[in-house]
Amino acid sequence: MPSLRIKVTRIAVALVLVSTPALGELGWKEADYAKHYGSPQKSPLTPDQVRFDRPGGGMLLLRMADGRSQEELWVVERDEKAIPEALRKQAREATKSKKPARVVRFKVPLAPAAEIYETTKGRQTIQVDVRNRGFRSVALCLKSKPCILLDQILNIERQTDALIAPGAIEMMRRRD
Repeated sequence: MPSLRIKVTRIAVALVLVSTPALGELGWKEADYAKHYGSPQKSPLTPDQVRFDRPGGGMLLLRMADGRSQEELWVVERDEKAIPEALRKQAREATKSKKPARVVRFKVPLAPAAEIYETTKGRQTIQVDVRNRGFRSVALCLKSKPCILLDQILNIERQTDALIAPGAIEMMRRRD
């Protein structure tokens, strides 16, 4: 028969497991993310968004409502391992043997197009931005609400592309 100490330890471990949400699950509080990813960054221009920089590059961007995450956007700089393994697995599944839901092309010469894959599983939607056959970012949002973070990032990239493209095209002409 287990001792009282072992029983108490088992109960404590069970409580921790029940109270700790799994990575890649929406509904966490900001403090839950801070425990895993350090200090958050916030901007007064986007009060519903919280950002966590990831070691080795990349970031986790959250959209919050009522104190809980409604959407996650994992931006990869150099290493896909910046994304939790369970979410990476879901992202791989979303991109297998399917055509992208949409393709975003840029005007800058040699800029890779963004192939956006999207699938819904359970109560969540996953969006995957693939460039040069690798993940650029992975978004996770509630099926019942619109996903907006990936589109915001793509809009910023399109605006930057529109500013840079004329000069880049001219430089390519002069080089040839």
